[in-house]
Amino acid sequence: MRRSLPRFFIFLFVLFLYTGVQTHALLPGQGLLAWTMAAVCFAVMIPWQFGYRSGRLPVGSWRLTVLAWVGSLTFGVWGTFAMLSFPLVCGYAVAWGVGSRLSYSEAGRYLGMLSLFIGLIGWLQTVYGPRLKRVRVPIANLPPELVGLTIAQISDLHVGPTIGRRYVSNVVRKVMALKADLIAFTGDFGDGPAAKLKKGWMPLANLTAPLGKYYVTGNHEYYWGGDTWVAAAREAGFITLMNENRVVRFKGTPLTVAGVTDLAAAYFNPGQKTNCASAMSGGEGSALKILLAHQPECADEAEKNGFDLQLSGHTHGGQFFPFTFFMPFAHKYIRGLNRHKAMSVYVNVGTGYWGPPNRFAVPPEITLLTLVAA
Repeated sequence: MRRSLPRFFIFLFVLFLYTGVQTHALLPGQGLLAWTMAAVCFAVMIPWQFGYRSGRLPVGSWRLTVLAWVGSLTFGVWGTFAMLSFPLVCGYAVAWGVGSRLSYSEAGRYLGMLSLFIGLIGWLQTVYGPRLKRVRVPIANLPPELVGLTIAQISDLHVGPTIGRRYVSNVVRKVMALKADLIAFTGDFGDGPAAKLKKGWMPLANLTAPLGKYYVTGNHEYYWGGDTWVAAAREAGFITLMNENRVVRFKGTPLTVAGVTDLAAAYFNPGQKTNCASAMSGGEGSALKILLAHQPECADEAEKNGFDLQLSGHTHGGQFFPFTFFMPFAHKYIRGLNRHKAMSVYVNVGTGYWGPPNRFAVPPEITLLTLVAA
């Protein structure tokens, strides 16, 4: 981690230069103001995160709450501004290359207002909380007894400085209202020390379902001590599936609920490397085989090992515009129900959010999946 810090600071400095230069270009003749705005922006966005990681800004303190909210909201607006301004830079460079002299300071003002608008609407969507998305999932050769089986899926909750007890309690209330047969939590539980964030995530202990509630790790758990978050999930009453499964019965018909550790686990704990074959072991004889895997990239191995349905998250669907445009370059399956050879893959876009409290055009979701015969 320490060896990567110099590269991180170099990258951060490049982003700062880009922001300053771009702001200066959009505010011609106001260099001091432009660079001051860039400096204040980065001073608000970055330092609090080091204070949080080091423990100097303790969880629950008013200082962390204020700095995290202001910094995260600024991060969202800055991210939108940086991404939307890049095409302007390219257009300006092309125009300059052909001998045209353009002034896009006026466009910059509209760009700034657009970034603020996207940040505001995106924040309001997080304040509203996750919306319910109902999905019918066709399964080939599904026994009649399993038709109508319901699964409530939550994913990418990211309990942390800006997602706490109130948000999580709202999620629990909405999930319990669905009266699903089974509950699946597909990773990215929290961002921070699990023990110190307990007040925020403990309402999840109130989740119940006839066939049980199940949890698999996401990549973010490993950034904050994977085993501590697994322990937290167990304390909240989840059956944690670490490359393993449980065979349960619905109306007398067996089905396998399996789960794998996140793909990031191999880098932090080689003994927890993702293993779909191990997750299937002992559950091959069930009429329906479901895999919980945080990242949709597990689909190839899951399908080869005979799973009928994979439930994933991780992508956030891009989380907010304009990052949504770049998701197809990073992931094959980004959101919603997808078909992968003989298997279905559902990707939840996230019940919470990571970083900026911004879900513009990609509202957070709780998914209710209903199995039907194909």
